[in-house]
Amino acid sequence: MQSGEEFSLADEETDSRWFVDQDWVKEWLLKVFYAFELRRRAPRRVDEEELRGGVEHIARYLTVLSVLAQAELFPRIRFVFVDSSTARSQSVAVDLVLDIGNSRSCGIVMETSGDDPLD
Repeated sequence: MQSGEEFSLADEETDSRWFVDQDWVKEWLLKVFYAFELRRRAPRRVDEEELRGGVEHIARYLTVLSVLAQAELFPRIRFVFVDSSTARSQSVAVDLVLDIGNSRSCGIVMETSGDDPLD
């Protein structure tokens, strides 16, 4: 990785196909799609095995990624390496805590400040 390189979510199928080919991802997408179809078709019955035989759940996921990318909702991230020889550009040690939930997720960045106690 070079300083200043830019990163963003891979929304193209060619870039994210390896991800959606993971068994756990396919199963997760199928469960989300099945729950959606239960609500959409209610009170009619939904055959999960019929859904399992198709790829509509994957196509819908890739379509949502594409629409969100076109709306420019995903931030672009750039890593910049600083000159550590000056005190002003010294990096600060941090810990990142991620709480990934089914419907909500959050992250906290905490500065590690040596021997100072946490308040």
